Amino acid sequence: MMWRIMPLSKMILRMIVFGLVLRVSEMLLLEGLPWFGNSSSGDYITWLPMTLIEGLQLGLALGIPMALYTGLLHRNSYKPELFRFALVIIGLTISLLLIQLPFHLSYLLDHLGPLSDWIGYLYYEPLLAIFVAIAVAKHLAIGLMSLCAASRYLRDASASFQKSRVQTLA
Repeated sequence: MMWRIMPLSKMILRMIVFGLVLRVSEMLLLEGLPWFGNSSSGDYITWLPMTLIEGLQLGLALGIPMALYTGLLHRNSYKPELFRFALVIIGLTISLLLIQLPFHLSYLLDHLGPLSDWIGYLYYEPLLAIFVAIAVAKHLAIGLMSLCAASRYLRDASASFQKSRVQTLA
């Protein structure tokens, strides 16, 4: 049992780092888009602490349920494909429920109306397509990082288990 603690904690740390990187890169992108206003470089100091807190929250919101599922419900991974799929589903579910604004799809639907009206918006504001693409890409990135964390966990847990077995047999 002790051999599983380090791989599970590494999974949480990977998701925290991913959440921080995703949120900071998102804010840097927002600062560069023209419809959110051109801000000077001095404004980074004002939004950076809040962005880091939101990134930490996102990483913890992704990492802790994945580690809990792995530690409690998926103790043995006889079929690694199903384990990876389960963690991708957990990551995407959390992503769809807890993603921060303004890149949440429900936020876009509330402000832009039904999908039939989007064609008119895209005609008059072509940068809106970039905004929608970023919203979808964020969910896709979270799904891919969940897949990466699952694969790394399987690798780390296998190596840790082998070390623990060698120590007990000696």
